[in-house]
Formats: sequence, structure tokens, C-alpha cells
Amino acid sequence: MSALSPLAWLRRLPRLFGERASGGGMPTFSTIAWLAAGMGFATLPFLGRVPWWLLTVVIGLGLWRLRLAWYGRPAPGKGTRHVISLGVLATLWATGNIGLGLDAAAPLFVAFLWIKLLELDAERDVLMASFLGFFLVTGVLLTGQSLVLTLQAFSAAVVLLAGNLWYHSPNLGGATMVDGSVASVAAKPPPAARRLEFPVRESAKVMGKTLMLLAQALPFALLLFLFTPRPVIQLSINSRNATAGISDHLDPGKFASNTKNEQIAFRVEFPNHDMPEIDDLYWRGLVLWQTDGNAWQRGPQAAPSYPGWVTRVLPDTTASGKLADPTATRAPAYAIQQDITQPASPNAWLYALDTPVAQIDETMLLPGLISEWRDGPPGTATYRATSNPLLRPADWSSLARRFALQLPRDIDPRIRALGQQFARAPSTIAQTIDRAIEWFTANKFVYSLEPGEMGSNATATFLFEKRTGFCAHYASAFCTVMRAAGVPARVVVGYRGGEINPQGGFLTVRQSHAHAWAEVWTGHRDTGWRRVDLTSVIPASDPATGQATTATAAQATSATARAAQRAKRPWYEQALFRIRTTYEYVESRWDRWAVGYNTDLQDALLSWLGLDDFGGWAHGVGLIVGGMIVVVSIVLTTWLTPLVRAHLALSREEHAYRRLLATCAKAGIPRNPSEGPRDHLQRVAAKFPSAAAALDAAANGWLTLRYAQAAGDRRKIRADLAAARRAVRSLAT
Repeated sequence: MSALSPLAWLRRLPRLFGERASGGGMPTFSTIAWLAAGMGFATLPFLGRVPWWLLTVVIGLGLWRLRLAWYGRPAPGKGTRHVISLGVLATLWATGNIGLGLDAAAPLFVAFLWIKLLELDAERDVLMASFLGFFLVTGVLLTGQSLVLTLQAFSAAVVLLAGNLWYHSPNLGGATMVDGSVASVAAKPPPAARRLEFPVRESAKVMGKTLMLLAQALPFALLLFLFTPRPVIQLSINSRNATAGISDHLDPGKFASNTKNEQIAFRVEFPNHDMPEIDDLYWRGLVLWQTDGNAWQRGPQAAPSYPGWVTRVLPDTTASGKLADPTATRAPAYAIQQDITQPASPNAWLYALDTPVAQIDETMLLPGLISEWRDGPPGTATYRATSNPLLRPADWSSLARRFALQLPRDIDPRIRALGQQFARAPSTIAQTIDRAIEWFTANKFVYSLEPGEMGSNATATFLFEKRTGFCAHYASAFCTVMRAAGVPARVVVGYRGGEINPQGGFLTVRQSHAHAWAEVWTGHRDTGWRRVDLTSVIPASDPATGQATTATAAQATSATARAAQRAKRPWYEQALFRIRTTYEYVESRWDRWAVGYNTDLQDALLSWLGLDDFGGWAHGVGLIVGGMIVVVSIVLTTWLTPLVRAHLALSREEHAYRRLLATCAKAGIPRNPSEGPRDHLQRVAAKFPSAAAALDAAANGWLTLRYAQAAGDRRKIRADLAAARRAVRSLAT
């Protein structure tokens, strides 16, 4: 085959960039509208992952294709589509929105899915566009399995499936040709004569068929969900859009932003109903060891993995760090279990009530009693933690001084001098800690969420100038001063308190409950790490005047105080709160039993059904038996549905007449197939003369209603039929 000359290529350009010749099964405007709506539903969850200009391009492509279909024009030519594809690809590359991973691949896939809309010209194109739309729906579920995302993905799948049903229903205007055969559709008027009318009745009919198909598939999907062995894989793909909340870098100046974030950090259920006082709940998350004098980070990066342990003695301090009952020596041997559901997060660490005493399944325990998933964040997960709030952490005792005394060389000399002041001899570690706490209370420090900028030397500015800050400032500054005094110290970040959900009775911990506190090494593993939370002794500031109040910061920001403030809000805010808690209750059940359905729950289900005796065959037996039950149920439903519909369609008078016929049949006088109502009842009256009057009245009423099409007195007709039935039944017995 000879190569085309340049002149021949130029002659082919109009054909290349012109409109595509239509083939069999060309979709109509309504089909394209269905598919575009389904693609739109599938694209919505990716709005935060695609650039704004791509959204403009996507909307333009959809409107352009709908306009072409409205005026009966075929799809654009191949050359036009290639130019658009290359342009989008080049722009994505130039703006850095292309690469590997979900965030990088989402813009590219969304763009080419909507470009595929320009190729809709035959049945194959419609099916391909639908399958790509379903693939994007799967991508939605990879971003997370929350209730909202799942409902959104389900809606997109329903609309895409309805679009396919519409396309393959030519009588509804789906296509001009399907499978190569001309559909029996009426000739369309010219474009100028059309009116934009939405076929509501036809759309409802197609949507009903779609939901019926899904209802038929739902039992089988449920069986596969319940009995298919649960794979140990990560279903959620982490991305920059996942809610991070607390990070492994603590900048006190930015930590306060969490107080305005009402997103859920995790939910907690206490299976033994032994939740401590809500204001005493400290949720341990991450321990920060390294500091530059102002900010803190996780480190040390080369620290060995250490199993850790906890002491068996009662803490001799309160939450603030002050001495409590020094005569108490041993903690009671009890543990509080928590079932914690943690939404998808890019963070690998878990949260547990302080102090955890048992390692969580599928996690590793790191220095600081930090629990982390072995294989990275698994998305939304439910796990069981065991804690004893009366115990202290005593982990990493041999390495505490090595890693918990690090300070930068250029630290402000005033901080070093202050630390040496607290450690003046003779002094024990406990006395050093107490002197530091007393110094903070004596120098009129106050708690405020808006302390202002601290500058580059933030810790020194906070300690010696502003003396106003929130929990992160106090935890960071206290640990820095303790290290300057030669006492090992570390910052713990997590959450404090929570919010009781009135619908489900579980505890919701939000990002706004984020908290930071200090832990100081007491010198021996028998006494462990001592928690020091200065917000328990530092007064809160009045938001209006900025002056210290009589309440401590812990009291002012406690869960009890928040509940009291919420009770004083206007009625509409309280109504919105009840709506929110109701939704969160439904979502919590979804996270616990659907997203959180793991191997343990599946094994419990198999044991409850008695299938665990089959060993490795239990899953297969469950699928087979369940499948047989579903098939039999579908067959019975298909057979009984027409009978039930026919029965429900009968009027009250028809039901009364049928009961009369049944009574006559029991009396030995059934109605013959060729026998009319009057002849039959006269034959019954011949056998039971005393019931003749009642039977005659019943026959007259029924014939008037049934054959004369007269309204009559329906109540009287029902009464006559019932009287005749009672008369026959009494005489027959």
C-alpha cells in the first residue's frame, strides 16, 4: 500500500476533524443525558482531587455533547477528540497533576471518561462509557467507605444502569437502532419544532426496573459479603485529602486550629459499660521526643522497637501533676475495654485510653506506648483496646535519658537558667517537677486559644513575656524546661474527653478535643512516667476581657462545660445538633458492621450459625445454603406476587362474596363453573329454606353491584352477604 502524499493528507483533514459518521444504535439525547448524569454522580467525590480548570473542561464537554444530540448531530470526529485529549494531557503534565497514585491518576481518568462521552455513536460506545463510569464508581469506594461516599457511589451506579436500560428500550426513545435492527419509534420533529420536555413517567418506569434488578442482585451480594473469606488487604487508598487531624509535628502556634474542627477523630464504645468520668478521659496517640526549642516532632528515627511495660503502682499525682495520696501503693487489677472505630486517615498510629496495658491485634508497640498498624493505615477500622487509667507508662526506661534530654545548643539562656533554678540542690526529681508547676501557677499564666504570634523564639516568648497560651504551649514549654533541669520529658498528643451520642450511647471524639500534655520521667521504672497537664491548674481567660477567671482551663474546656454551653444555645442549634447526632449514629453502625466487618466478626457469624464445625468449608457451605435459600425465596416470591396482587385488587364486597361461596362449599353446595350467582344461591336456599330470605337479599345486592354497574349501598351489600354467610354456616353445623 503506497504512502499518501502531503496533498492527500490535506484533503483528509476535513474528514478527520469533521463529525463522526453515525452507526447502528446511535444514542439519542435522553440516553446521553442519563449517562452524563451518572458520570456526574461518579465524579462528585473527586472534586477535591481535580484542578478547577479540568472541571470547566468536563462541564463544557458534557454540554457540547448534549447540544449535538439535541440537534440530532453525530459525535465529533476522531481528530477533534485526539486534539482535546492531547491538550488535556499536556495541561495536566504542565500543572503537575499527573503521575502514580490515586490523587495523581484521578484527574487523568476523569478527563478521559468525559472525553469518551464524545464517542457515543453506537451500542459499543454506550456500553464502554458505562463500564468506565462503573470503574470510576469503584474508585470512589477506594477513597473511603463512609456512608455518604457509599450512597453516592450507589446513586451513580443506579443512574448508569438506568441509562443502559433506557438505551435498550427503543419505545422510550433510547436509540434509533439497536443490534442492527431499526427500532419502532415515531419520526422526530425537526429541531426547531422540539420542546425540552422531561419524560417523567417513562423515566420513573426505567428507574423502577433498575431498582428491581438491584433488588434481585442484593441478596446474592449480601451472601458474598457475609461468607466470602475476608482478604487481609488495604481497601482505602490514602491520599492528601484524608482527614489527618493530629500530625507527628507539633507547632504550638498551629495546634489551636484543631479546636474549630468538628470532624470525627474516632468513636468509642465501652462493651462492659464501665466508662470513667468523661472529663478524666485522656486518649493517648503519639509521643514526641525531638525539639528545636519551639516545635516538636516524633523522632528519634532510629529508635528501636520496644515492647514497653506499665507499672503496678498507683500514680502519686493528679492529672495536673501535683501530689495526691502518697500512701497508696498498688493499683487494682482491672482493665477497661474500648471498641474504637477510627475513620480513614493517612496516620498509621491508633488511639487508646491512657494507659494501654495490652497490645492491639495487628499492630506493633513502639516507644512511648504508641500503637501502629503493621501494614500501614487500613482505612476505616474497628479495634479493641485495653487500658487501666490508674497505671503509669514505664516504657523505655533504659533509654529515657538518652532520648528525652535532647535540647538544641542555641536554646534561649533564660530557659536553661530557669531549668537550673528548678533543679537546685538538694532536690529530687519529684521536687523539681513540683517547683516548676508552682512557678507556672505563681506567675499568673492564663489559658487562651488566641494568644497571638510568639515569633521565632516562641517558647521563650511564651514563658517570659506573653504567658498566655493553650495546651500545646504549656506541654511544649514544660517539657523544654524539664529537659533544661536535667529531667527527661516528652510531649504526648492525643485527645481529652469526648461527646456522648444520645442516640447510640457511644462516645464521639472530635478533632476539637485534641489535647497535648507532658510526661516526665520520675527516675525509675517502678514509678514510670508522670503525667503533667498544666491546664488543670492554669486559669482560663475570659473571651471578652482576656482576664483570668476562677475556672481552670481544664474545667472551662471539659466535656461537661461544652454540654452546658450547648444547652444554652438557641433551639434551632440544638435541633441541628440532634440531627447531626442521629446521622452520626447511623454512620457509626455502618462503620462498625459494614466497613468494620472483619475476620473476627465473620468467624463469630459462622459460629452463631453452627457452620464452624465444617472448618475450611464453612464459607462455601454458607454460600451454598444461603444461595439455595435466596433462589427458593425468589421463586416463591415470583409465584406468589401475582396471587397477592390479585387478592389485594379485590374489593371488600368481592371478599365478602368469596367468603360466602367458601361457606356454601363447606356445606356441600359448591358453585358449578357454568352456574350464575342467583342460580347457585337459589340451590343453596332449596337445601336451607330458613336462609332463603338472607340468600335472596345477598344475591340481589351482589348482582346489582357486579352486573348492573350500579353503585348501590355498598355497606348494605356487605352486610347482606355476611348475614347470608352466617345463616348458611349456622344451618350447616
